[in-house]
Amino acid sequence: WTMPPIALLERPVQSTGRRVAMLALEGYLLLAVAMLIVKAVQLAGG
Repeated sequence: WTMPPIALLERPVQSTGRRVAMLALEGYLLLAVAMLIVKAVQLAGG
């Protein structure tokens, strides 16, 4: 079996569950970055 050329592939259907999961992961990532920034400021401030 070989994979068809990427130009011939269709975009997968974005189900509600997948959309919710992606939003949750995005929120988790933003929260982690914000916490790292806060920690860096705390460490820099002494």
